[in-house]
Amino acid sequence: KGAQSQTDLPRIAIGFMKSGSSASTTINANKHIPATTDSIISRLSQTKRFIVIDRQEVDQLLEEQTAQALQENRELPSALGDLEGADYLVYGSLASFNIKERTTKLSGSNQIFKSRSGQLEGNVRIVDANSGEVIESRKVSVFEKIDPNDSEVRSIALLADAYAEQVVLNLMNAIYPIKVAHFVADGTAYINRGSDGGLFVGETLTAYRLGEAVIDPDTGLQLGWVESLLGEVLVT
Repeated sequence: KGAQSQTDLPRIAIGFMKSGSSASTTINANKHIPATTDSIISRLSQTKRFIVIDRQEVDQLLEEQTAQALQENRELPSALGDLEGADYLVYGSLASFNIKERTTKLSGSNQIFKSRSGQLEGNVRIVDANSGEVIESRKVSVFEKIDPNDSEVRSIALLADAYAEQVVLNLMNAIYPIKVAHFVADGTAYINRGSDGGLFVGETLTAYRLGEAVIDPDTGLQLGWVESLLGEVLVT
């Protein structure tokens, strides 16, 4: 069906490192940083849209200068093209990783209820490894209710996976934007994304057709595209 072969898939390197302040981090960073990185790699592999470069190979590919820039959350050097064998690099920093427990006592009763919640917040960048251009840069924050009986390890894994889900969704949107692949006579439209695009049944999308390019008359740079509305698409 013309599917993309494994060898044609973009190769992606995960250089996710801890940087920035950890003042609001309430648990050991050595426990949650690897968990977050591993969760991102796992979810990326599940999309079957990328070849994920082995972590040890990434460490070898990243030059000392680049690794230092990642650790300090600075702009990457222009020589990022030296990261041979990778098309994209994902990296960022975790600013906070909190798990809080709340105890509530009912008025006039000795019964006590406990609840736990976790929050993970950080910044993520997706970079073209050949040009060094930042394709996507955004703040990612997740909040999850946690079973009070869960262990710290399980709680960390839950938050790390929720964070990884958002990172991979941003990556998919940046590299594989939603497109209409085919229309049929009954009005059904087939698109190139599914649950891997964060879509759900019943969601309504707006479809546009790209027209001619819009060019800046002074610089000659392309500013965008003329778009014509096709209609709405209900996800089934």
